[in-house]
Parts: sequence; C-alpha cells; structure tokens
Amino acid sequence: MPTTATTPATSLSAKTIGSTDEIEREVKVVIATTYALGTPDSPVVFEGIMHEQPDATREEIFNLWELFPESLGIKDWEKYRDTLVDISAINDGPGTSFRYQIGAMMAGIRLVAHLKRRPGISVPLKEEELVPALRGASMIEQLKRCF
Repeated sequence: MPTTATTPATSLSAKTIGSTDEIEREVKVVIATTYALGTPDSPVVFEGIMHEQPDATREEIFNLWELFPESLGIKDWEKYRDTLVDISAINDGPGTSFRYQIGAMMAGIRLVAHLKRRPGISVPLKEEELVPALRGASMIEQLKRCF
C-alpha cells in the first residue's frame, strides 16, 4: 500500500515492499572500488562500509550475468558466458570451493557493451568472434585491476 510523505516544497510517494529483513534477503548491492578501503588519497571514503568479500559463488556469478545479456543482445551466448565464468574462477587449491571474481565478469560484460558502441563494428556481434577477445590485450588490461 503506497504511503505519502509531504515536505513544504515537494510531495513524495513511496511503496512499502516489506520489512528490512525481507529486503536484505532479496536485494544485493555490489560496490566495486579500485582503491583499498582505507587508502588515504582515495576520492571516496569506504571505511564505514563493511567489506564483505571481493568475489562471488558460482550461482551468484551466473545471477550477475543474467542481468545483462538481453539488453546487450547476447542472450544465447553460452560459450562466451562459460568462458568468462572460467576466467573469473579462483581456485585456492585442493579441498576448497572455487570463488569467482566479480570484476572479471563485469570486464567481459563491459567488453561487449564497448564494442557495440564502437564505430565500424558490425552489429549484431558474433559470439564466435568475441570469445577469443576474452583472452585478448584489452581484456587482459582490465583484469590487471581485478586480481
């Protein structure tokens, strides 16, 4: 049921969607930062924000992927997705579960978005042409910031 709050200059309308506990179970926010959380010369201060973890589970990395393919026109790109998941995998050794680097997944998604905007690129993009690009110089340069 919508609720309305009124201020002298404006009227705002908000819909109550559930308790805070329900929202915390359903909504996840990813903040990616190039700086360490306590870097003194960082343009943003993250010290007050609890640093959960820099990586994700396999399920979470697939969920992240699912946010983008339709808008990028790559919904059926399973080989590209699977190669990107493999690139983002971190193996800590025997007896441990794989972790997946969020930044690596986002770099592969940004690669497609960037190429779609580039002049002279034929649209629609072809998956078989972009899978090798995941191991190319542009992608490798972006990965330096992830690991």
